Amino acid sequence: MDALAESALIAARMVGLVLWSLAVCYTTSSEQLLLALRSVLAPLRHVGVPVDVLACTLSFALGFVPRLFEECVSIKAALDARGGLLVRGVYQHLRLWGNAFIALLVSMFRRADRFADSIDARAFCVYDQRTYVSKLHARRSDVLATIALIVLLVVLAFVH
Repeated sequence: MDALAESALIAARMVGLVLWSLAVCYTTSSEQLLLALRSVLAPLRHVGVPVDVLACTLSFALGFVPRLFEECVSIKAALDARGGLLVRGVYQHLRLWGNAFIALLVSMFRRADRFADSIDARAFCVYDQRTYVSKLHARRSDVLATIALIVLLVVLAFVH
């Protein structure tokens, strides 16, 4: 029974994390997310970490997640159209999904390469100080939501 309770707690944590990340993604623009990452990582600037580049990299990586999902759907549709999902046997099934995974990796590397070329064409890392259209300001609701999240995380950490 203890293992069942432990697995339920882990599942609840994972569901909470997914729901929290979905809430953040749907309620926050990419520019606001970039500014928030930049302000959270700002103390690392004192030890020589290029915070602007790191924040932009994390923002770009988050932008690739929906494209990765779209690519997975596209590959699954291609497999369905070719009748690939009708294979029998564990070995054939693993081989099929292994090939699909390789196709996904190749596609994402191509997309990342095109993205890197476009970043280079825009002279992304030429300037030391980046400029932004707007500044991020914390509102009272932001502070309350942060406190509620910290309390929730502490409670989940000590429920164990």
